[in-house]
Amino acid sequence: MPADEARTALGGDTFADQVLRDRATAQSLGITSVPFVVLDGRLGVAGAQSVEGYERALRAALEEGS
Repeated sequence: MPADEARTALGGDTFADQVLRDRATAQSLGITSVPFVVLDGRLGVAGAQSVEGYERALRAALEEGS
């Protein structure tokens, strides 16, 4: 995002609706901390993970989605 657009976004409520939707989704999934990654809208990965940890999570999401 260009700097002038970022300043405008930070100074206003351009993304307020999206933030509120994201917050509601996080609450409905029981997310209480960051970082937290949601894969395919259903599999949660809490905390910072190694590359291998994310690989395992992605594989699990693919397997469960099949």
